[in-house]
Amino acid sequence: MLALAVAGTGCDGRRLDFEKGAEDDGSKVTGVQSISVLKSLYNSGPTRIVQDLSIQGYIVANDDSGEFYKEVVVEDDTGGIVVSIDDDALYAVCPLFSFVTVNCRGLALGSEGGTLMLGIYPAGEYVVDRIPAAERNRYLSVTTAAARREPILLTFETLAPHHISRYVRFDNVRFADSGKTWCDRNPETGEPETTDRTLLDRNGTALTVRTDRRCDYAGKLLPKGEGTLCGIIEYFNGEYRLRVTNHEILFEE
Repeated sequence: MLALAVAGTGCDGRRLDFEKGAEDDGSKVTGVQSISVLKSLYNSGPTRIVQDLSIQGYIVANDDSGEFYKEVVVEDDTGGIVVSIDDDALYAVCPLFSFVTVNCRGLALGSEGGTLMLGIYPAGEYVVDRIPAAERNRYLSVTTAAARREPILLTFETLAPHHISRYVRFDNVRFADSGKTWCDRNPETGEPETTDRTLLDRNGTALTVRTDRRCDYAGKLLPKGEGTLCGIIEYFNGEYRLRVTNHEILFEE
């Protein structure tokens, strides 16, 4: 489901460690917990959540512009996590920046190359299966928030494991691929394909921006000049990348 490529020296492929505390077996983890505590329960393969625990946070990515297909990203002040749901209109029931409580008992954690995902324990080869749409309300309780969530301002050099699945912002960046569209087209079908483009900072350090073929602006040209991008940090097999969320693309051409 996820793939990644990063160039340059800003993302050094450092090893991920999901912090373990005194409750390594998870037996004492109940009630409302932080996302970082939930992540600490992951154990090197699909991990069932058998404890009575929940997380609370804000929805910082969904499919509103087609950018995150059948996924929402939830973050609190300790971390973020991808929640996989089998619904192709999540923007209507999980609006951006809404406050959400996720009841985790009965769900499972899986890792896609280092990015943790929350879903149903997989029946096949996937790291997790999607929560069925009919069971969404069993696990998620959503309340529309009064204010938007602000992204974390970062540079490429300051990217770190605790930023994975967080809502972030990069200023003073430009596309090396300026003049191309966000997504390439399949030469046989003419349909957009999920595509990686290269983003550069003022030092020439590069970070990949990955755009889903389903996004509303897949066929539009990348912005020229320098500007700001907001999105979600992903991680795959030692490297970071950015996925734009909420079409937050602010460039002066």
